[in-house]
Amino acid sequence: MQFGRLGIGLIAAAAACQPAMAASGAPQSSGRQFDVMFMGDVTHDTNLPRTSALEAARSNLVLDDTSYTPNLSMNLRYPVGRQSLFLEGQAGYVFHQNNSVLDSERVNITTGVDTRISICSTRFSGGYARSLSDLQDITLATTITNKIRVETVSLNAQCGRRTGLGVNFTASEDWGDNSAAQMQVQDYRGENYSAGLTYTRPALGVVTLFASYGHSLFPNRPRFGGEEDGFDNTAGGITFDRHLGARIEGTATVAYSKVTELVHNPLLPARDFAGLTYSFNGKYRVTRKLSTDLLFERAIKPSTRIGSTYELRTDYRFNANYDVGRRFKLRGSYERVDDKSSATGPLVATTLTNSRANIVSGGVEYDLGRRISLTLDGAQEQRKTNNTLFDYRDTRVTAGVRVRY
Repeated sequence: MQFGRLGIGLIAAAAACQPAMAASGAPQSSGRQFDVMFMGDVTHDTNLPRTSALEAARSNLVLDDTSYTPNLSMNLRYPVGRQSLFLEGQAGYVFHQNNSVLDSERVNITTGVDTRISICSTRFSGGYARSLSDLQDITLATTITNKIRVETVSLNAQCGRRTGLGVNFTASEDWGDNSAAQMQVQDYRGENYSAGLTYTRPALGVVTLFASYGHSLFPNRPRFGGEEDGFDNTAGGITFDRHLGARIEGTATVAYSKVTELVHNPLLPARDFAGLTYSFNGKYRVTRKLSTDLLFERAIKPSTRIGSTYELRTDYRFNANYDVGRRFKLRGSYERVDDKSSATGPLVATTLTNSRANIVSGGVEYDLGRRISLTLDGAQEQRKTNNTLFDYRDTRVTAGVRVRY
């Protein structure tokens, strides 16, 4: 999942089907902030294209490769009266030793303004992401150099006191464009809206009832009769956010989601979806040195794969971090990702309709001082799909340096 992850992540975050978005409010303005970090990584992969040897050869790619990634991360905030301007994100470039055709920039930037008026806080923001497409989503050898660009604008508003009833609202638009001509059928436009009613009590936490609506179009898919290809997604549910002291915190969302495709082929089965979507994000500090995170999520997102309009993704992830001493930190994680595509018809043979990826990773971080740290990470990743051409196994090792300013 190395290529295009920033762009794909932004698409997923912008999708209206993400129930958690409906429960989120605009963050309050804070003081001046200037956090900048340079990151440099060297990664060796035994299967960098994340595909079978046959598919890699068809695309003239080498499985075994070493990549070099300089990256700049920033989190800037500047208060102006009741407003606060912010800029956050990352920008970098990936160089490859053997597969130079995959060299590409990686950019994911969000900027905007936070405002607080009386009991209401708002955030108006715009985002830009650009990177090489995730090779796991590519099924045509001629599109391996495809770059995906995602632009978003959004408005979040939340009104309420520390105790009692409150309301929140989110509206966003997003545009996803591909550089390769064969992939432009996956260009999409989306608009998403959500509204919620919250109840807050310090001893209870925050409970939110919400409803959301999303409308996604694929403008470059010609249809007879002028029909628009895409899908509508409506959802309604509840979110519960609770903090138990400094050791336990968690946010859980359960929603009923309905996806309706705008175009139906009478010769093929319907690909609509109706069912539960959910998410849980919990943190537990076991001891002063050991902390854990647990995430599981089931959500709908616009598809980046040719022949498909949306995907149902189920993600489970567990992380653990242990502070060995003042300078040493250990970390480990396990993640499983299941994807089910809406693709049907003749393209199913060349489209990933079902896949399961398992990733086990671990690493160590050593602080040389207050500003500089060294990292060493390793991971094993394996994917099984409906088509053995796209199955793979990858082992990777990454050495990195972090310099904070």
